[in-house]
Amino acid sequence: MLRRRTFFTPDTPLTAHPTASPMTARSAGPLTGRLRVPGDKSISHRALIFGALAVGETRVSGLLGSVEDSEGFRRATDIAVDIADPPSGHVASANNKTVPDGYEERLTEIFPGGFKHLRLLALDPYDLALSKIERNAQRDRDDVKHLARTIPFDLDKLQERYQKEVRPDLGNPEREDLTLKLWIEVIEEERLSG
Repeated sequence: MLRRRTFFTPDTPLTAHPTASPMTARSAGPLTGRLRVPGDKSISHRALIFGALAVGETRVSGLLGSVEDSEGFRRATDIAVDIADPPSGHVASANNKTVPDGYEERLTEIFPGGFKHLRLLALDPYDLALSKIERNAQRDRDDVKHLARTIPFDLDKLQERYQKEVRPDLGNPEREDLTLKLWIEVIEEERLSG
């Protein structure tokens, strides 16, 4: 028995599909809540990636795979992940870098008008630098040095924004105080030698 198949191409109007109905998308608030999905190492890693994209802490429980696998994931992606192994299964907390308060008002559009349905926004250079302070990996230090060379940073403004907008939300502010002090010393040294 032969059956006739209907193929829809990108040129096919949406109304030609028998189950299509018009929909409207509206802006909504932030996504919050809990979601239980079947365990899978790939899903576990994706959950950690979503946690890394979010501002603040994300807790993922029931991770599949060994703790070593998750540690390898952490090392490969530079996502700050703390892993525990309670009797109920692996639990990970992905704590994303702190973004300074009020960063939304300072976002800058990249290529304004360059895209029909897309707006690309970039962090203010100071916000970008300060978002890297908690992780403080070598590439973060290199990025901050490059920003300081390119902008150049007003170091008083950097320190003021850190004190007012970032420090109150840090888990270990004394450590990050030292990190910022080191960054400023490195930038000043580079300016003197350059």
